[in-house]
Parts: sequence; C-alpha cells; structure tokens
Amino acid sequence: MLDKLLFIQSKIIPVPIEVIQDLVSKATKTDIQFITIKSRVPESQKRERVIPRQISMTLCKNYSGKNLEVIGSKHGGRDHATVLHAVKTINNGIDTRDELILDNYRMSKKEVDSWIKIELEKREEFLFPSQEKTIFNTEK
Repeated sequence: MLDKLLFIQSKIIPVPIEVIQDLVSKATKTDIQFITIKSRVPESQKRERVIPRQISMTLCKNYSGKNLEVIGSKHGGRDHATVLHAVKTINNGIDTRDELILDNYRMSKKEVDSWIKIELEKREEFLFPSQEKTIFNTEK
C-alpha cells in the first residue's frame, strides 16, 4: 500500500496546458481565443491580450511539466524563445510591481493552485477512501 504521507507531500501534479489556459482565461476575464490566437493577428498585439497569454505561458512552464516548444505551440504556434520572453516579462512585471501583471498573475496562480488542491483531494480520496463504519447485525 502507498504511504499516504509520501503521496500528500509529493504534490507533483502536472497541470494540462489546456486547463491552465482555461483558468487564466477565467481569472483574467479574457476570451480563450486571445490566449491561443496565432501571432500577427491585429487584436492579439494589445497589452490587455498579451499579458494573459504571457501569464498562461509562465504558469505552463511552472506547472505543466512540458517543454518550451510544446508550450509555445499550444499558445498560437509560438516558439520556445517567445515562451522564455513571456516568462521574463511576467517575472519583471512582478518584481517591478506592475499592477496589471501582478493582479492578473495572482488571480491566475490562485486558480491553478485551487485546481491542484482539488485534484489532490480527488486522488487522495481515490487512493485512501474514507472508511465508513459498518454496523453488523449480531442478532440471531
């Protein structure tokens, strides 16, 4: 039997890229199409559209376990250098306390962390179901 403590402590759950994109979309109130849109589409270049996409790429790098090339391809066919640039931009925005970046990143990260917590609880319940008390009838 698996050791419950080891399972809970590991907390390594790769989050699917599509889940992160959806959670960032909801947290930032941005349409999912702007997170997955191909580059060079006029509407994709606005800062209000770029920041959620960069946050999504950053969270994917931290939580998905996928390489930069895969992350970029799921974000509109971008390459690994674009993902690295996105991570650098978001980290710089957090360090310099850029309000748009900081607020959206915090909300998005909170959503992803909540998703992970729910998944951990589901897996824990599956592996270690709560034991209900069974009442035996001892009468003859």
